[in-house]
Amino acid sequence: MTPNLGQGAGQSIEDAIILAGHLKRSPTINEALERYEHERTGRTSQITRMSNRIGRVAQLNNGVSVALRDALFPHIPAWVLEKQLKYLYEVRFEGL
Repeated sequence: MTPNLGQGAGQSIEDAIILAGHLKRSPTINEALERYEHERTGRTSQITRMSNRIGRVAQLNNGVSVALRDALFPHIPAWVLEKQLKYLYEVRFEGL
């Protein structure tokens, strides 16, 4: 997890809660680990990709690319950022 979204610790906390829930509800440790992996892989992969994309754009150093980025970012619609934040902070902990 790159640091661009500040999600490393947050995802670790989510991991711990989800894993604890699966350990509590599963008859074996292996089954708990399989369920945990199945549940977490999609979300953490998506957040990792989001963080990588933001990092690539934020760390541009070519003058033209930087100027273009800096000119366009203020015009990103609020709903785009809200959608990203919603995905990051609306976590499902059903059944825990």
